[in-house]
Amino acid sequence: MAPTSDLTTASSPAHDGTELAPAVWTILAHHFGEVIHRLRFEDPLHALDHSQWWVLVCVAHSWTRGDKSPSQADLARWAGLSTRTVRRSLVRLEELDLLRGVRDNGSTTELDVGPRLAPILRDIVTSVTPANGTYVSPSLIKKKEEDLNSFCSERTPTPATPAAPAMPATPATPGQLVDAATARRLALDALAIRFRRAHVGIPLPRTCDAADVKLVEACTANGTWDVETLRQTHLDAIEGAFEKAAPDRPPTPRYIWGQFRFFLAHASVGRAKRLRAGAPPKAKKARPPEDPPASFAWLEQHMREASARLATLPAAGAR
Repeated sequence: MAPTSDLTTASSPAHDGTELAPAVWTILAHHFGEVIHRLRFEDPLHALDHSQWWVLVCVAHSWTRGDKSPSQADLARWAGLSTRTVRRSLVRLEELDLLRGVRDNGSTTELDVGPRLAPILRDIVTSVTPANGTYVSPSLIKKKEEDLNSFCSERTPTPATPAAPAMPATPATPGQLVDAATARRLALDALAIRFRRAHVGIPLPRTCDAADVKLVEACTANGTWDVETLRQTHLDAIEGAFEKAAPDRPPTPRYIWGQFRFFLAHASVGRAKRLRAGAPPKAKKARPPEDPPASFAWLEQHMREASARLATLPAAGAR
């Protein structure tokens, strides 16, 4: 295990003191969610907009895998943005000295930690490392992963329960209307499900964007829901939005919950898909037997039968 003192390396003229030791990347990979959560409240990262922040998170995730040259197409797919927005965000991050390696036109060669991000990252990584210089125990890491999984709605039901819902069940009596606290909980659960489906392989953040939470709450405040109906409507809306969106551009929270009428439209598509999946398959109608194809032998036989029938008819004028 690397001691805390090994988290920094001697600065060089080429890196201006921003070179980070390999131990930093190891600890960042083990505590990615906690480090990213703390970064969000540091200056100037707290002033980044939604697109710039998620591009930086995706770049940091790529660093933990040892890849300093992620393609803009991959960043756009991970962050749920267009490549044009990714280029603008990379240029802005370079202007704020949070990243290095971005050209003026937004193209990149090798993305590295900027001079303003390096000391912040060192301080946070040092703070999550115990004073004795060892990493956090695997049991604590497992506990953090369990906490992240509990935040998400995808829980594996135990054999004793018949069928667990896709979102964590909020204690409620049948027909109980949604209050403000329950609506917020359901909004967080819905955003977690959308994130897990849109960003496969990226750890779930410890907190959701406050603007996204308010967006979901404001959208669903227009309906008189009970808890189960709102939970299922969120699931149907997410499913319907992914059904209508392009495969390489997952739907954003604003696309799903930006307007109440769009939210209901997505829910209608998702509900129809769910009902189709649960309906028994329709039996195919048997096609009536077809006449055999005409051939010379069949035509000859048909002519002989017609001649025989004509021979049995009385002659014209005979009584």
